[in-house]
Amino acid sequence: MALSFSIDPDTNMSNLSNNLSNNLSSIFNFKSPANMKQYNNNNNNNNNIEDTINLMNTNYEKGVPMALSVFHPMCGHCHSMRPAWENAGKQLENDYKKELMIGLIHKDYVNKLPIKQENIRGYPHIVFISKKGETEYNGERNVNAFKEWIERNANTADTDMNTNTADTNTNIMKSIIREMKQKHIGRHSTKKNNLEKRDKKKSKRIRIRVHSPAKNKKKKKKKKKTRKKSINNNSN
Repeated sequence: MALSFSIDPDTNMSNLSNNLSNNLSSIFNFKSPANMKQYNNNNNNNNNIEDTINLMNTNYEKGVPMALSVFHPMCGHCHSMRPAWENAGKQLENDYKKELMIGLIHKDYVNKLPIKQENIRGYPHIVFISKKGETEYNGERNVNAFKEWIERNANTADTDMNTNTADTNTNIMKSIIREMKQKHIGRHSTKKNNLEKRDKKKSKRIRIRVHSPAKNKKKKKKKKKTRKKSINNNSN
């Protein structure tokens, strides 16, 4: 699932389309194999390079890590290490089973890629880029050294990405549980308040029923007293 490519305007075209396979086309959002003949017949070098750059940026946003070697066309060291870098990329295409992009980039296109230009102090500038950040290469420039370094960083990036995904899922579950608890507490408190209101109304009705006969008795006693007074007064 690894893919190696180069962005070099001095060649006839970016060799990205030549490295496509049926398996990689779906993973990296390339054109379908049925349409690849028409794509390969396009001899416009600039268009192919722009397509490659757009593809790189799209996959970077998705979290696909990439190992890039930035070269200067007048740099002798760059030309010396280029075969080893390209061979390492081709071998990883067959051996490495996780999503990974391995590129050889002309210096004039760095400003269009997710590379920190302030870190480029010389050429070749070999760097591994992932969502975690950038890791610069300072080892030996041979096929085995390149492969080991790329695989080590790719595995670390994959582990970090899985950890971040797990943490995100855990946080989502926690927030869902928190919301459910709040809703349950809210419903419980509302139900409790409604029960209290109902009990208050019942108690009021009960008090009215209990005290209303007593009030009637007092009224009757007052009426009797007033009657006795009126009778006494009349007799006198």
